[in-house]
Amino acid sequence: MNIRASVVWMVAAGLTATGFAATDWTAWRDVRETELLKLPVTPVAVNAEPAALTLAQSAFVRRVAPSVFSALEQEPATAAFLQWLTARRAPLEDFCATIQPGEEAGTVLRLWAQLWNADPTGRDKYYRLALACALVFDRPVPINPQLATGTVDMAERYAYYRRCAETGGLRVPLEELAPFELVWVVDAPVPTRELDWARHSVSYPRSKWGQAYADVAYRLDKALREANPYKEYTLAEIKRKGGICTDQAYYAAISAKANGIPAMILVGQGQRGGHAWFGFKAAREKWDMNAGRYSGDHFATGYTTDPQTGQRVKEQALLLMADYQRRQPEYLLATRLVWLADVCAAGGQRDRALAALETATQLCPRHLPAWTALFAQYRDGGAPAAKLAAQLEAVRSAFREYPDVLDLVAEWEVAMHRRAGNDTAAAESLRDQQRRLSSRSKTGERTDLLVETVLERAQLLADSGDLAAADNLYREALRQQNRNLPGFCALADRYFQFAEKHNRRADAVRVILDNFSRLPVTGDPFSQLAYARAERQMAGYLERDGQAGRARDLLARADRRERQARAAR
Repeated sequence: MNIRASVVWMVAAGLTATGFAATDWTAWRDVRETELLKLPVTPVAVNAEPAALTLAQSAFVRRVAPSVFSALEQEPATAAFLQWLTARRAPLEDFCATIQPGEEAGTVLRLWAQLWNADPTGRDKYYRLALACALVFDRPVPINPQLATGTVDMAERYAYYRRCAETGGLRVPLEELAPFELVWVVDAPVPTRELDWARHSVSYPRSKWGQAYADVAYRLDKALREANPYKEYTLAEIKRKGGICTDQAYYAAISAKANGIPAMILVGQGQRGGHAWFGFKAAREKWDMNAGRYSGDHFATGYTTDPQTGQRVKEQALLLMADYQRRQPEYLLATRLVWLADVCAAGGQRDRALAALETATQLCPRHLPAWTALFAQYRDGGAPAAKLAAQLEAVRSAFREYPDVLDLVAEWEVAMHRRAGNDTAAAESLRDQQRRLSSRSKTGERTDLLVETVLERAQLLADSGDLAAADNLYREALRQQNRNLPGFCALADRYFQFAEKHNRRADAVRVILDNFSRLPVTGDPFSQLAYARAERQMAGYLERDGQAGRARDLLARADRRERQARAAR
């Protein structure tokens, strides 16, 4: 459909770039979404105003319950804000694209309205900053208790970044950052004085901010003997006194945030135990998730806390967020097509919904919400198995560099087969996924996904009554991980739980301990500490199996190993 046809649609629909009030909410749904059902399913159509605004309004009212919208409209502090918001496409799109399931839209909008009302001259220029603050501070953000009591004040945090932006004091122009990136800036759990210190005292080019990690000299005495060198846990004190990996990552991430650079602390388990590093946005379309990460320790994944939800997330979810396609105009066009598909599906136009989603995935191949919605449409619409299989392969092709998405696709495939009653095909899908992951995880890469896949595959076998096959599956997985301590320990724990449940404990303990004895261990004190923790885990299995004497011997060995490691210089 050409531009002329899109204009004809807009004129016929009588759409104008205005907001709407609670009193006409039902009418809006009846009239405007009816008109959206006639909108051409093309990138050109969804890119034209006011069709794009109408789609954003549609997405907005689908995310904000009518009762919430009505309540907000009755509050003087939010009524004018809502009129402003619903008449502006970009803020609406940012809100709808960034708010996550489970977040209270009403709370976020009230907080955003507070900042909007308090800053009439900056409300348009800094709306993304205000939205990010509202998304983060919809729950209390406690100040690091080692610094002070209380919580971070949202208005003060907004004012800090607004002031710094106005005076050119940030390393990244705020207008470059989307709200989903700004939430990783404004969430620092520190008082403003710490941000001010970092902005004036830590100075690196944005692309080189990873060097801030090494500003904090490593202290072996703190790592091995838990020495506490700080009188107060300020950034200045950390730099002056040194610290361990958690202090290094904290210092680097907080100083990055203070300078307007999105950043997060990452933690994970490797060959020598736990470690902390940090990730940051190094350039407009580049993130560095490996600052301070020790590649030789083979971390399966890093974890951080999502500042919007407070939930633990894997670093790979952040890598998908950081994908360069997310910053391209095509991503936004694909998002609008997904919203149009929602309207079409609700209006009974399944073919148009499919067309919108297919266009979205072609336009932006790594738009995961579009692929997710498209597969659901085909699955729920009873598409032939061959069509579903083709869709799964298309997603795998688009996300071949993202193991977590490939794992998600495997979940879809298994669920599809089980829904059809084909447990054999489901087992084959899991076997293929385990094979792919095993080739990666021999060096520690993505053992987290391997453990999840083995668990699911073993559960499927157990549910079918084939306990021997499930047992053999665990044994083979343990054998494959006999050079990777974190992966081995995670699998051993799952295997022991399975064995206890199915009265196979004695054999399982024998197999686990036999494979454990083959794990390599070096003289490095951190390797020794990690191995001592694993020995205590093994002793727990022996204790549960009634082998108290062997358990005591293993615990004594672990204690000696730990004492020697902590005495290292």
